[in-house]
Amino acid sequence: MSIRVIALFAFDGVQILDVTGPASVFGVANTVSGREVYKIVIVSPGGGLIKSSCGVSLQTLALSKVSGSKIHTLLVGGGTTTVMLRAASHPITQKWIPKCAQTAKRFGSVCSGAFILASLGMLSKTRVTTHWASCEALANFPAWTRTRCLWWMVSCGPRQEFRPGSTCRLP
Repeated sequence: MSIRVIALFAFDGVQILDVTGPASVFGVANTVSGREVYKIVIVSPGGGLIKSSCGVSLQTLALSKVSGSKIHTLLVGGGTTTVMLRAASHPITQKWIPKCAQTAKRFGSVCSGAFILASLGMLSKTRVTTHWASCEALANFPAWTRTRCLWWMVSCGPRQEFRPGSTCRLP
């Protein structure tokens, strides 16, 4: 089996858990399998260092340097609406993400990264979930028409609830 390339889309202001969480999951899969099944690359519009929302910098590859047709899985990180829309408005992002998603075996977003996919017109007539605190805003997002936003909660007892999103809480 060939190595599957996992592209994690990041940008200045990205929620770091939206990038490092999936990277860790695929990294553990490599460890458990005893070989490199997944190659993880962090990509951004311009490449180089990007600064996450918490101030930690991540080294990224420029979208222009990564062949979208070689990507097995594309995951788009989230952040505040302002920083996500800034990242989505970059001309290379507007070309690369939709083109990559067409050829990738799978694509999606983490938490509020759905706003980027919505702003690129990639969520029309689909059902998605996002961070629980962003669901209403996404459902009313102008670029996302005829779509239904879902959020869910799982109760595990009187003191625990789990919601989608890297910033979920345990009471």
